Order: sequence, then structure tokens, then C-alpha cells
Amino acid sequence: MRRPTEPSRIARGALLAALALALFADSSRALSGESPFVGHGRKGAELWVEAPRYTVPIGEAYEGEYWIENGWGFGFGLMFGLTDVIALEGRVVQSDHEVLSTQEQFDLDHAFVGVRYTFRPEEEWEPFVSVGAVRLALEKETELETSSQYRRMTGYGAYVGAGLDYILTPRFVLSVRGEYYVVWYTREYVGTDEFDLDDSPRGDATGITLCLGYRVPTW
Repeated sequence: MRRPTEPSRIARGALLAALALALFADSSRALSGESPFVGHGRKGAELWVEAPRYTVPIGEAYEGEYWIENGWGFGFGLMFGLTDVIALEGRVVQSDHEVLSTQEQFDLDHAFVGVRYTFRPEEEWEPFVSVGAVRLALEKETELETSSQYRRMTGYGAYVGAGLDYILTPRFVLSVRGEYYVVWYTREYVGTDEFDLDDSPRGDATGITLCLGYRVPTW
């Protein structure tokens, strides 16, 4: 059986911490006699941790020597609500993948920047959709004590996503979200060399994540 990689261990640990925090918040609310839900809108800033993250690479770029399997990971995000329904969001996500033919380890590093629309912002359950740009890098994990050659591909594209927020307390939000993104890889790095990819292979993928968010207090 394959040993868990570092991102998957971090993801499981972060998930356990997130669930414990959510349970504590919910039980504290019940013991204090607070109302089970307080509507507050979504204006202002929110921070969150994403774990576990599950990424499914499906683009043509992941064929041949880059034929990677699905992978687990984690990430972080930031949202700033301009109104109760419209917000700007940014996310940084990493997932770990294994090349099926060689068992080498690769990381998929994501950077998302987009706009989000929240439905029913005064309800306990709040669906949302998002759209924006993504930068993606497929990078080989190398160790200093090995002679393994450094390899990396980078590209840009767009994503669409959807999710569901559950308002635990006026400060904590538990979410599940997923997205699909289309990316064209345009640069490749092999060792110390770098060059353009003329055929620009597509690095399409989809992912799903569990998030625990914290609403930054405003005064």
C-alpha cells in the first residue's frame, strides 16, 4: 500500500482540526443559548482553510510522461464581500499526484482569482457560484540528495465553480465547493533550460474541497 504523501497528511490533519473547531463552535452556541442562526449578510472579509482537497486531472497534458493520478491536497482562501451577494475571492491550492509509469511525485499548484455571487445571503444555507482566472503549475518533487531532474510546466486559464456555505456562527462558515478549469500550458522547464510549448497542451482538471472559514470582525 502506498504511504501517504505530505500534502495528504496535512489535509487529513487540517480536516480533523476544522471539524473539531466547527463542532466546538456549534456546541458552544447551543450551551450559551444562542439562536441556532443569525443572519449577517456577506459584506466584509473572510479567510478560510481548504482541506481535504481532491483534484482530478483530465486534460491532454497529463498523458504520456505526465500521466498523473488523482491527488489529495490543501489550500487557503480569502474573500472580500463588496455587497452581500458580490465578492472578490483569491485562493492558493496545492495537490499531490503520482506519475503512474514511474511513481514519481508531482505537485499541481493552483492560484485562483475571481468573482463570486452568493444566493440567499441572509439564510443559514447559502449556495454560491464563482468565475475567474487560474494559474497552474505542474512541478516535479525533487530532493537535494537525488539526481532527479527538475521538471515544471506552467500555464493560464479560466475556472467556473459552485458551492454551498453553512453558517455555523456569526464568525465561522463551513463550506463545500468544487470547480472546473481549463488551462493551456505555455512554458516548460527541464533542468536549467526553459522553452515555450508550441502546441500549448490543455491542463483541464476538476476539484472538490471542504473549507472552514472565519469572518474577520468589523468595527
